[in-house]
Amino acid sequence: MRVEGLEETRNAYTKAKEEEQRQEQGDQIDLQFSFPDSQTACHRFPAGATIAFVKMIIEQNHSVESAKQVLKLGEKTLIDPLSLRDYFPSGSEAKIDVQLK
Repeated sequence: MRVEGLEETRNAYTKAKEEEQRQEQGDQIDLQFSFPDSQTACHRFPAGATIAFVKMIIEQNHSVESAKQVLKLGEKTLIDPLSLRDYFPSGSEAKIDVQLK
């Protein structure tokens, strides 16, 4: 078994994996949320974040249960398994209405 170059191979693999993860997440997307009680809040997310993750952040920061949230972009309902990248170009900003089921 050759040990020379093992450390270089590990470093190259680690760098490649980090780059792959960075590309999956993409740039940041700024979302402004409007809540039923007329409050607003802004949060920044990686473009690769799922809608389910966004709902979890809303629940943690604004005490609105994820299961009761309906996120709307105009007339379009944002669907949990999709990512922000499916709805927005990287680096964009959007206004999201948080409605309750």
